[in-house]
Amino acid sequence: MTPNEQPERSVGHMDHKTQRPIESDAAAEPEADVGATRRQMIRRGGAAAGVLGAAGLLAACGSDSSSSKASKQATTTGSSKKLRIVTVWIGVPGAPFFVTTKNGALQAGKDMSDVLTSEYRETTSGQIDINELNRLFDTVVASKPDGIATFVIDPVAQKPHIEAAMKAGIPVILEVSGVKYYKQFGAIGFFGADNKAGSSAAAQRMKAEGVTNALVINGNPENPDVTDRYIGFKTAFEAGGGKIRQVPVRESDITGMEARIKAALLSTPGVNGVYSLGADSGNAALAAVQKANMTSKVKLANWDLSAPVLKAVAAGQILFAQDQQPFLDTYSSVVALYLYKKYGVVPVAPVVNGPSFITKDDAEQVIQLAAQGLR
Repeated sequence: MTPNEQPERSVGHMDHKTQRPIESDAAAEPEADVGATRRQMIRRGGAAAGVLGAAGLLAACGSDSSSSKASKQATTTGSSKKLRIVTVWIGVPGAPFFVTTKNGALQAGKDMSDVLTSEYRETTSGQIDINELNRLFDTVVASKPDGIATFVIDPVAQKPHIEAAMKAGIPVILEVSGVKYYKQFGAIGFFGADNKAGSSAAAQRMKAEGVTNALVINGNPENPDVTDRYIGFKTAFEAGGGKIRQVPVRESDITGMEARIKAALLSTPGVNGVYSLGADSGNAALAAVQKANMTSKVKLANWDLSAPVLKAVAAGQILFAQDQQPFLDTYSSVVALYLYKKYGVVPVAPVVNGPSFITKDDAEQVIQLAAQGLR
């Protein structure tokens, strides 16, 4: 941030139990609750709820230099032409998180089919390959869509490709991950999670449950968003005198993760908590605690959802899980790109949709939604 820049503000995420906003580390001052929650939008139903909820949110954001530029670039007002919005992502067959991101973007297209088409393009190798992602992104740019939504996992590698799209007159929104980079890349907005604020809130909850010595399971230490989760948790947990130990693992190696977490549990004196930074590492942590016969001593919590994690939350074996709400992120991005192109409105701050907290009180409902690929 330069001396002349104003601090960014974000729409805070919600605690499902208290229905109170959790403070975001991107917020410089308290924000009013603007826009609709996902539950409210579902209750209102259909495309109208999605469009009006997002429209209210974007209108409440006001205007800045970005929205002024948007107004100048919005050329389709009054036109009957359907807009073409493309979401570009990594494809990991069968992985619940990626299924949910896909469903959000495609559902937005179904709900708004009278005014736009929403395509979802994903890599096909099944690996998290940044070069493959960039090639796919460039192919989409060459097809000249009206807007692109994507996410950031390697900012250095992805920046020139996103900048090239913007220079070609194709607006880009970042979603799920990339809150720190969207303005640097010239993207028009961000819908996703505040990783530091979310993990900081998790640390506070675990301390309130009596956890004083925690393992933090990091299944993707190269990912900048996961690193932010670790930093947020570490800072908040140690501030109250808590002790942590980071355990790096590979989320692609399930057996290896369980063995490494179990070894860390047995070699860490006084450990009484485990916080996992991803869905697969959360599954492995649950199994490791059980195999180490430490279920009565160690309390677990998790960032991201999976069927085993949600069932364990419902059974009281995990304190809580945190939901980034990727369905809401990818759905919102499609709506926002439509509004940008149609009316020249754009958020003036990152829109933080997560993470929300899933506890024993609402786990069963979320399990039903997760089975439908919505959570």
